[in-house]
Amino acid sequence: MGAERSEGPSAEVSHRQAAADLVALKVWAADQFAYDLVQVVAKNSPIAITNLYRHLHEHVAGSHVQVFNEERFGDAAAITLDEFVVRKSR
Repeated sequence: MGAERSEGPSAEVSHRQAAADLVALKVWAADQFAYDLVQVVAKNSPIAITNLYRHLHEHVAGSHVQVFNEERFGDAAAITLDEFVVRKSR
């Protein structure tokens, strides 16, 4: 049996509180990056690579998100994550 999974605003508050607790304890949890990535993409799809980068950099505690080789990538503001990731059909 798995634990019940909460949905909705109160679940997000508890996730944010858990993330804050991890920061206070100086514990890195990779889950925060994945959680924020899924949340922002679900709410803002399609999302430009630059907007996704900025969101993750600003909202993931201790984030070290970086862009490399940007000059060869093209216009990251015009390219969306949907060009790289295909949603799984249900």
